[in-house]
Amino acid sequence: MARKKKTNKPAAPKPKGLGRTKRTPLHLADVAAVADQEYEVEAIVAAGKCSGIESYLVKWKGWGEKQNTWEPVAHLVGAEAAVRDFNIASRELDAQNLLRVKALAEERRKQIATQNQAKTEHLNARLLAAKDRAAALCAGNELEDSPKRRASIYKYYTDAG
Repeated sequence: MARKKKTNKPAAPKPKGLGRTKRTPLHLADVAAVADQEYEVEAIVAAGKCSGIESYLVKWKGWGEKQNTWEPVAHLVGAEAAVRDFNIASRELDAQNLLRVKALAEERRKQIATQNQAKTEHLNARLLAAKDRAAALCAGNELEDSPKRRASIYKYYTDAG
């Protein structure tokens, strides 16, 4: 009986570093240094609530737009003026938008009323013309000058319209 030899081929090498991130250990001194730094608020960009906590989107002085962060009010010590300015500006903007929306709605109401009036006048003119045609067709013949005949002619002209 012959035995098969087992060959121990090495497995294909695995690529290193895929799906892994290299982490550098943080030292307590580094964390304390970052925590003690204070950054200056350039502007408040937006406001909102996150988990029921009032927060502001902050643009930091000397940093790009990508570094804007949402901060709760408690973290914005010393930036009360920026928060106040943002709130005042947003109220003014809301009031301006409200006035603009009201003006647009009123303009649209007037436009619809004008269109409805034009449609009504057009339909009234068509109905009057249909009545005149029905009366003209019935005028020459006494037999056709019955209310039933006039109604059928009137219906024909108003439906075909």
